[in-house]
Amino acid sequence: MRRKNIDLSRLGGDGNMRPSTLLLITVVPYWCYMMMWRMIMYSFFNAAEPAVDSGPSLGVYYISDLLLLPVLLLFCRIALSIKVSERRLWWLIPLHLLFGFAFAALREPAFRLAAHWVDGEPPIGIWWHELLVQPRIYLNLWGGYAVQYAVIYTTAIGLLSGVLLYRRWRAAERRRLHLEAVTVRAQLHALRMQLNPHFLFNALHLVTSLIDADPSNAKRVVVRLGSFLRRVLDEHERDQIRLGEELEFVEDYLAIQRARFGERVSCTIAVAYNAREALVPPLVLQPLMENAVKHGMGSEDANVCVDLCASADAEWLDITIANAVPSSRPLTPMGMGIGLKNLRERLATIYGEFAHFEDVTMPNGRYIARLRLPYETAAAA
Repeated sequence: MRRKNIDLSRLGGDGNMRPSTLLLITVVPYWCYMMMWRMIMYSFFNAAEPAVDSGPSLGVYYISDLLLLPVLLLFCRIALSIKVSERRLWWLIPLHLLFGFAFAALREPAFRLAAHWVDGEPPIGIWWHELLVQPRIYLNLWGGYAVQYAVIYTTAIGLLSGVLLYRRWRAAERRRLHLEAVTVRAQLHALRMQLNPHFLFNALHLVTSLIDADPSNAKRVVVRLGSFLRRVLDEHERDQIRLGEELEFVEDYLAIQRARFGERVSCTIAVAYNAREALVPPLVLQPLMENAVKHGMGSEDANVCVDLCASADAEWLDITIANAVPSSRPLTPMGMGIGLKNLRERLATIYGEFAHFEDVTMPNGRYIARLRLPYETAAAA
């Protein structure tokens, strides 16, 4: 199996920011914070014991830290550019320890150089000569600062790695959400393509039955069917439409049914004005109306009257479709056809747990389908 190498400089993941830029916005503020902390501690010591010679001036510490900042940035950049395999990530531990102590070893030379510039101390060459002559004294002093600056380097690497890992997680999360959105859109498209042939098959079957018996009526059905399909095509790319537009679908559907059954099919529509402005998925009412008409008539030559009501408040849109059920039908839920099954899947895909749909046959023989959706308008969206 081929081992995957990890490029630590690419942990940002999204490609919108180079590692060098991340170093500037992560390590530099941290180093400035450490500089400020050391300046404050220096001021406290001087205020506590003003009569005691405090040693080098404040500017020496300031200049030495400025000299070490480019070195820290360089070490961090080199460390993050190293590629290692997943099975050898532990190599990074000794690597960063080595870099940390190398960075810390440069603290004393930088400090001596700054002391020469600011306080007029002997040049760094004399200090180096004294170090070779009396190494023990200077190495003890050097070792104390080396541990401090090694910890500072390690903290900087940890902070930078944390930021880069967070950016990688955020980029992966954006890709996941985008993939989910694409998947949901594909599912909705498939469900819509399933619904349209289902309705078209029923409508064409109706036209076929009317061609010989009532040609003029069949013509009117074809006109209404054309209007319905034109609306479907016009709304093909829209995920949501106003409820008022959805009611126009319902009118076309009812006109097709009246062409077949005449006055046996009637509908009462009571929709509040604010409910008409609510956004709903296309073809959300048509399968409910089809179900009501189909099962309301049953196998008998019964009349069917469908009541459609819709109201809305600040949070929810409530839609109710009710019709009487013939006495010959059992009092059981009837929403198990392709249309309603398709509707349930679409609502679950779009709204998840925030959409509620239920259908029930009451003891008095009345079938009721209730739909509750989150209320939103085009202006709010």
